[in-house]
Amino acid sequence: QIGITNDADRRIGEHERSGWQLIDIRKFDDGELCAANERAGLAALGPRGARLGNPSDVLAVRFDGYTEAWPTQTLEITDLQQLLEWVRDDEWPDSPLKV
Repeated sequence: QIGITNDADRRIGEHERSGWQLIDIRKFDDGELCAANERAGLAALGPRGARLGNPSDVLAVRFDGYTEAWPTQTLEITDLQQLLEWVRDDEWPDSPLKV
């Protein structure tokens, strides 16, 4: 799952109690920049196979943030950098920054 929260400790705690594992967290001072990053990240996931927002794929019931979640069976991400690279590739396909 990727998502935005104003209370990271609470949100992470809820997910950890459900068996989720935190891979990475980024903090933003600018809410608009944070929201733009979330939108770009979510847009990069679907074309790569992530089944976003289907609670039956993740848990039996809807939960806080289910629309930004996907089962790792449909797409596994090793770290946030991988997602950021997909965003860069999608938004700037001719970028000289590709590695």
